This record gives sequence, structure tokens and C-alpha cells, in this order.
Amino acid sequence: MPLIDQAAKALDGLSQREAFTAPDDLVFCTEVGEHVTDDTMRDGFYDALDRAGLGDKRDGDDPIVFHDLRHTFGTRMIAKADIRRVQEWMGHADIQTTMRYLHYAPHAEDAALVAEAFRLEAPAEPAAAVD
Repeated sequence: MPLIDQAAKALDGLSQREAFTAPDDLVFCTEVGEHVTDDTMRDGFYDALDRAGLGDKRDGDDPIVFHDLRHTFGTRMIAKADIRRVQEWMGHADIQTTMRYLHYAPHAEDAALVAEAFRLEAPAEPAAAVD
């Protein structure tokens, strides 16, 4: 997975924190430097969804789940990168798995084609009256 500038900056910020910066310390850890549990990670995810106004699965809203982040990545990347790169980044052994994302790839000419298909013809000018 390529490391984008925003992620590198965030990781660099973690290296500037007051504690847990030794080579053997965890990068992502609890307040006491221990492993983050699945439940803690999920709770943070649902809290973020709630703050963003996207619902909270714990309250019975639409079930956005943590794994949806992976699908969002695949969907966004297939529109920008070739399928082999996306396959590699997502770790798919079979290209058929990656191909599920292909129907999301927009094409630059799509909007023009739809506009043309639904273009209304200008009404014909009425014939001039002959006196």
C-alpha cells in the first residue's frame, strides 16, 4: 500500500507524542501503550460515524460497518488506478475479486452521453403568417 502524504504526516505526528516513541512501542496503542482491542476500534469507528451524522449501528441506524472502509477504498481507487494496482493494494489473490469494483469506474464522457440522450429539441418556430 503506498503511503500518502497525509498518512506520513499523521504518523510523523505520532512520533512527536510524549510517550510510546521507543522502537519497540506500538504505533497505535491505548493510553497505557497496550494493543487496541477490536471492540475499542469498532467503538471509535461508530463514534466517528455518529459525529459525522452517518448513523450509529449501535442505535439501529443503517449498518455501516468497519469493513465498508475497505470497499470504499476499492471503489475510489478503481476510478483512478489500473486494476492490477488495485488488486495488489487490496491483496486479492484472484483478479475476479477486484473486478467487482469495475462497475464503479466513471468515464469522462458519461455525463455528456446522458445529457445528449435527454436533450430536448428546441420547439420549431411557428410559420410566419402570410397577408
